[in-house]
Amino acid sequence: MLVGLNGTSLIAMGETKSLALYTLASAILNIFLIPVFNINGAAIATSVSYVLGDTLTSLKLYRKYRIHPFYSNYVKVLLIAFSLIAVLKHTLILTEASPGVRKAILGITVYIVLFSILAVVSRCIDKEDLKLLMAIKRKQ
Repeated sequence: MLVGLNGTSLIAMGETKSLALYTLASAILNIFLIPVFNINGAAIATSVSYVLGDTLTSLKLYRKYRIHPFYSNYVKVLLIAFSLIAVLKHTLILTEASPGVRKAILGITVYIVLFSILAVVSRCIDKEDLKLLMAIKRKQ
């Protein structure tokens, strides 16, 4: 799916035309950027498409249905995630020229552990999230 949970919300509400336009925009960007920038062009096209599509979808959800996609816990999660990425990028875990598989596994493990701790400490996880996690655990 091109636009994440906001796109899923639009599909549930029968709003699929705009999602098709975002997919078309992604294809057009890929057609023009891949020949010029190779794999980097694909990465740029995909990133631009995701950001543009999710931003426009969020605006549409808010304007038409008054659904606000950013609540405080969501913003906290984003801040924690981006802060951890910035910190780990500047540590020894991610800065060596050839990190290798062991270093990648170590970096991911450190990220997950720190993210989990910070999410609990900052109270990003609310009661509904815990209920969902417990339901998933019971199904396993």
